Amino acid sequence: MGNATTKLEITNATPWPATILFQVPENGHSKPHTPVAVSCPPGQVAHTELHRKVVGKLRAPTTVTYSNGVELKFLMPVAPENINKKMVLMQDKATSQWNGGFSEHFGNEGHHRDGVVDPSSSSSGSQAQPFVLPPPGTMIMVHSDITGKTLRIGPNGNVDANGHHGPFAKFIVSPNNGYLRLQSSKNPGKYLAIRKERIDTGPGGPACELAAIPVPGASDRLHLNHAHGHGSLHFDAAGHAQHPRTPYASPASGSFRYEICQ
Repeated sequence: MGNATTKLEITNATPWPATILFQVPENGHSKPHTPVAVSCPPGQVAHTELHRKVVGKLRAPTTVTYSNGVELKFLMPVAPENINKKMVLMQDKATSQWNGGFSEHFGNEGHHRDGVVDPSSSSSGSQAQPFVLPPPGTMIMVHSDITGKTLRIGPNGNVDANGHHGPFAKFIVSPNNGYLRLQSSKNPGKYLAIRKERIDTGPGGPACELAAIPVPGASDRLHLNHAHGHGSLHFDAAGHAQHPRTPYASPASGSFRYEICQ
């Protein structure tokens, strides 16, 4: 049996919007993959289907990304027969149940069946815990480690890391639908935006939805990533914004800290 369809009903039991990406192998090897992506709002249900076309043991690398920056990675078995699965997403794990009531448990530590870890399905991905920012409405300044200066939105909407402590360098924490957004205090209605090709500003839509991720080993430092995969905010030593999809020139390029201000 090779051709089969797994119909998935996914419930998001967390308070954060989630994006789930399944990479279904097209043959018996690890590559190539057919990507299947689905979004699921908090407390809601989403549906999708995984189609397999080959015989043998098949597992789809799966990544669940929450809007608060937490990422969950595991390998999802794709059955050789048509089945209906119900999956429940939680922040640190996912569970599924199908047809006859058989259950699975998924987490970054591996794939569990009835509480027994299957070492062959463990994932190398690590969980990124969210960085806790101040409450909505708080005014902050964001300091860049690469320049020693502050992030700012200039009068023309240009974004750089050459600010000081003036009004252009102050942001209001303005989340929307569970996503972090940073609104200019000097220019209300302008938000920091990470687009696929550049860093600039926007009116608060999807390009402005961010995820704050702690820098490993530095509890007071954070990365600012796009919540939907456009890339990350980083600068060169002159304070110029870099392409969001390129690697950091140095660890300090994308490392920031914030302070609350008036």
